[in-house]
Amino acid sequence: MVGELSGRGRSARVLLVDADGRVLLQKAASGHWYTPGGRLDPHETLTQGAVREIREETGLELAEDAFSGVLLERYVCFTLADGRQYEADESYVAAHVAAFTPDESGLEPGEELLIAEQRWWSVAEIRVATVPVWPEQLADLVEQVLATAAR
Repeated sequence: MVGELSGRGRSARVLLVDADGRVLLQKAASGHWYTPGGRLDPHETLTQGAVREIREETGLELAEDAFSGVLLERYVCFTLADGRQYEADESYVAAHVAAFTPDESGLEPGEELLIAEQRWWSVAEIRVATVPVWPEQLADLVEQVLATAAR
């Protein structure tokens, strides 16, 4: 969600993992790649926010029970290109999905400025990336999701 970013908030970040073990990532205008997701509305649970953010950013409709338990929790703080500060407590969850082409028609006004591109990445591609990929341990997280699914 775009809008006012002052103050610390909670965010849902989602690893969408396909049958080939790839994860969908978004490219920021700054050039780094990251998982879909965003700030939770005040009344939302983590999974409710994940459902909403995935629908808005990719067009994919998922049920709340599609998501794993929390894989990673972390605090982030950085400055966006327009000078606004982003500060959040991020919780990462995963969902197994069929590969699809993202539909960005549900982006909120201004969000199209934040997402320059979306594409599927393999773990190998993440490990050799010459551009920043967030979170830094994403390849390990994807492998954890794949190992859990194989059990």
